[in-house]
Amino acid sequence: MMVAPPYGVAPLLVGFFVLADDPEGIGFLTYSWNFGDGTVSALPPELYIYHTYQNPGTYVCTLTMKTMDGRQRTFIQGVIVRPPGD
Repeated sequence: MMVAPPYGVAPLLVGFFVLADDPEGIGFLTYSWNFGDGTVSALPPELYIYHTYQNPGTYVCTLTMKTMDGRQRTFIQGVIVRPPGD
């Protein structure tokens, strides 16, 4: 998982890019996003999934993908949001 931009001034629109491949070829069944600011989502990414961080802070975004046969993988990415005027 990559994030663009990984830091900036609030409010900060961030795009999360996920390039994942199931080595077994079964495919992913669920995507569980936790953006670290109280917002969660189950949307699978097209190419990017976007999220706006409204408040300054340091956030840890996690994405857990589960396959139809029960395997899972979690990706973690940090985002730093500065106050306006910084």
